[in-house]
Amino acid sequence: AGGRPILGTVGFPFPWKNYDLLARATALAGWGLLLLAPTTPLGQIAAWQSLNPWLAVAPSFLPAGQIVSYLGGCDATAFLYMCANTGTSAAIRQGIAARKPLLATAGCRQFRDLEGDPFGGIRWLTNLSPEGVAQALSYVPIGLRLDAGVHALAERDSWAKQAATYAQIIEGLCGS
Repeated sequence: AGGRPILGTVGFPFPWKNYDLLARATALAGWGLLLLAPTTPLGQIAAWQSLNPWLAVAPSFLPAGQIVSYLGGCDATAFLYMCANTGTSAAIRQGIAARKPLLATAGCRQFRDLEGDPFGGIRWLTNLSPEGVAQALSYVPIGLRLDAGVHALAERDSWAKQAATYAQIIEGLCGS
């Protein structure tokens, strides 16, 4: 993106994921945008590129490790959903795994399990206008290898940590 900071996200290109908003806001802020959006039609990619010339889209399915690697190469990630369904978002977990500054929609039921983030890693946004998101991006530290709060959240929810917790529960139930 020509030395510009890059915002990344992942997920199917559903309208409620606000990729149009991300394209407008990142362009306004002077940021590049990486959309890892499988099944995106070429016409939609062209429409997003008309909103932000520093946009790249990966329209194919990618392995989880590669997704996290790509998002980890960005300066921040964002999940600014309009909350069209009630399920918990799996995509934001990949953003957390990237350990970069993370922006998400405040009050979104798809992130309800993360609302009590004790580490302060998630930057919760209430103003989802292009100007509001661009302003929020202006406060994101650029060039961090990892964001300490998001890293702590990722470690808390890691498979290794969860496995150890379940092992303790099972041992307690079995009386070992």
